[in-house]
Amino acid sequence: MPELVKIIGDILLDDAGVSGLVADRVYAGQLPQNVNLPAISIHMIDEPSHPTLEQGISELTYPRIQVSARGLAGADALDVSAAIKAALNGVRGEFEGTRIDAVISDARQGPIYESETKTYHVPADFKVWHDE
Repeated sequence: MPELVKIIGDILLDDAGVSGLVADRVYAGQLPQNVNLPAISIHMIDEPSHPTLEQGISELTYPRIQVSARGLAGADALDVSAAIKAALNGVRGEFEGTRIDAVISDARQGPIYESETKTYHVPADFKVWHDE
């Protein structure tokens, strides 16, 4: 699991609003089979290959992370997605040795009904400005 995905997961697990809805069901990558819902999956969507901003000796980059809320009902997935946005948008600080300057909400869709699993999915993208 990429370190940044783990950090985002830990931030979500530490947030009372998120953990009140999903308990400890926050996963890097695909959700496990037969997981109880609602739950969250986190994916690295893209990661710039070079720093985009220099501030003194600090180089910042801004990968896009997708944080997906999944639920048995569209309303459940939307509630979790709202809690995710509240927990992440504007976050900054030092996390596990990585300085995060900003987490910025980039886009959100859904709820999307997935007929194979009979669940709802609300994907939300965040740009995470951090030290490279």
